[in-house]
Amino acid sequence: MRRYDESEFDAFMNPSPRTMIRLLNRRLRLQPWGIHGLGWLLVLASVVADDKPHIESARVATPDELPLVDTNRVDTAVAEQLQQVAGDVRRLLAQPGVEPAVVASAFGEYGRVLHACEYHSAAISCYQSAITRAPSEPRWHHLLGCAAESDGQFDLAVRALRRSLELAPRHSATAVHLGHVHLRRNELEEARKIFTTLLTLPDNLPSAQAGLGAIALAERRYPAAIEHFTAVLQAVPDADQFHYSLGMAHRGAGDVEQARVHLSRRGSRGLKPRDEWLDDLPNLLRSEHSIMLRARLAYNAGAMGDAIREFERALEIAPENVAAHINLAAALAQTGRADEAITHLERAVQLAPENTNALYNLALLRRRRGDAARNDQTEAEARLVRFASDRSERPGRFTVVVATLRTTGRAEAALPRLRSRATAPSASEPVVLEFAECLIATGEFGAAAALLRDAHRRQPEQGLPAALLARVLTYAAR
Repeated sequence: MRRYDESEFDAFMNPSPRTMIRLLNRRLRLQPWGIHGLGWLLVLASVVADDKPHIESARVATPDELPLVDTNRVDTAVAEQLQQVAGDVRRLLAQPGVEPAVVASAFGEYGRVLHACEYHSAAISCYQSAITRAPSEPRWHHLLGCAAESDGQFDLAVRALRRSLELAPRHSATAVHLGHVHLRRNELEEARKIFTTLLTLPDNLPSAQAGLGAIALAERRYPAAIEHFTAVLQAVPDADQFHYSLGMAHRGAGDVEQARVHLSRRGSRGLKPRDEWLDDLPNLLRSEHSIMLRARLAYNAGAMGDAIREFERALEIAPENVAAHINLAAALAQTGRADEAITHLERAVQLAPENTNALYNLALLRRRRGDAARNDQTEAEARLVRFASDRSERPGRFTVVVATLRTTGRAEAALPRLRSRATAPSASEPVVLEFAECLIATGEFGAAAALLRDAHRRQPEQGLPAALLARVLTYAAR
């Protein structure tokens, strides 16, 4: 039975940062997972390096109350900002005779700051309080829908976005968000109606084509999918993330050569429709927290130079920010600056010796660099062996352990540990993907393809199962 090494797997696609962020927005708050070579891990590192818990309101706020949030996970300046804005709302509520629209604006602004900090459920509460007082303001409905989508509350997201569209039918970014929510719910007909309508709006033509392409791919209408994804790349050549979708469509249509061409050209840059109500959220925050958010947005868009500059700015303000060191290392590694990336990961390990993310990234990077003078291989392998012998069942640690078993040629040992988790009805996508990687590594292409087809059928808009499935089919065709 043939085993494939990391370089062969890396020859095709690494999952996108945009997909990682969507996974995180669905509350999959995990440590490194699903790694086939360095690409997946470093992408994930850029969005989950902060190990602090995501603690929000312990109760639902009434229209006259403010949600409770734990500010321990944000830096001092942002915590003070949250307290200041909350105080402004409380003072308005204490004053008699204040116009409802004024109070609505105060609640909405507080919600925007919470939203920027990714306190999504607390932001939802504030937006709802704003809507209670200003039900005809489309911006609050739009932001409520976006926060609900990030929080995984898709029913609420659909209702809010539809209402925003009723109030502001020309704000096409709302329609784009609504179409994406329907895709995430596998409501293909509803999504099709929205994206078809968006085809008439030049500014949103690429987003509409991308949405219709995803629908066609889910329905196995491969010629139509090829047409739509080709149109996306013609309109926005830098959106190289869509090469994987186009490659999948060619593979489904039986053109293996074109599939390989596009899979090999896949990058990390996607589409980001202009949204004047949402785009400025990171700019609301003070201190390095806002800089980190801007850096992650740049990373997500594939603008690695901008991301590196922003992460470096964050470290100028807070030199001991472990998340910034790990994120910067991820961006540096993506641009081929491995030595600098290793330096930042080593600093992260000094600051947080038990940080699994930093330790694993560092081991893989040193293993890949392979500098004998710096004892890279020996130390990296020693670290990976320690991970592989770990019997921890904690989610973040567990996924690193099974990934280590695979990347060190012991995928068979990982399969028993993964099988029960990956086949459970509540299985998380990271565990399913890692199970598929181990099946590929042991040559069980049929089982891997069946697993990934099922995952893609359940959530056709997610790129990770689809991308891995395309790679499985390509290997199986050899």
